[in-house]
Amino acid sequence: MRLYHFLNAKYGLLDIRHRRLKIARINELNDPFEFLGVATKSRHLRRRYQQLKDDLNGYLGLVCFSANWNNPVQWSHYADCHQGLCLGFEVTALAHKVNYASERLIAKPSAMKSAGAEAEAHVMEILTTKFEHWIYEDEYRVFPQLQEPDQSGLCFLEFDGQVALREVIVGPRSIVRMSRTRWERWHPKCRATKRDWRSAVSTSSVKRTIGFGSSGDESIRQCD
Repeated sequence: MRLYHFLNAKYGLLDIRHRRLKIARINELNDPFEFLGVATKSRHLRRRYQQLKDDLNGYLGLVCFSANWNNPVQWSHYADCHQGLCLGFEVTALAHKVNYASERLIAKPSAMKSAGAEAEAHVMEILTTKFEHWIYEDEYRVFPQLQEPDQSGLCFLEFDGQVALREVIVGPRSIVRMSRTRWERWHPKCRATKRDWRSAVSTSSVKRTIGFGSSGDESIRQCD
């Protein structure tokens, strides 16, 4: 499945060079109410859901992807106002599609009392449900277990056979110019080709794309 990850140019280039993506922490997401959107008037039950979120944050992270690269709102929000990059991956790792809901989830106290299939299903429901106004993201989530952080205190998901880089799409306002020499230095098996993607683009903010590919798979698109 081809999925996309938006980020600014600085960290996008670092991720390409080091072949990795930063793993987000559950307690540091854009929406502080994520994983807490369960409908209940019980303070005790709300505290239990908060404790569940804190416990998950201790050992589980997430990497967020989108099913589409050409949504201008995502370029604005997550790619430094169209100055950043969008990395396209072939993802065979388990990626969970996010569900967008207009109503809060129903609390399930019985599922919170013990481990088992019911508890696991409820936790996954919490992890993959967002308010319907986020639907433009068309999001998928991979949930890696946290490993030892690096010197910066961050954890990373390495590019591998399950999360394989296949595209680099440059924003229309970006000053990044990925030369053939630079790309081949980072990805030695690549050969450069030039392709016209205009017929595939559905947003007027992207006028032209240039592809650099390896056997038709890996590519860089320059949007300007």
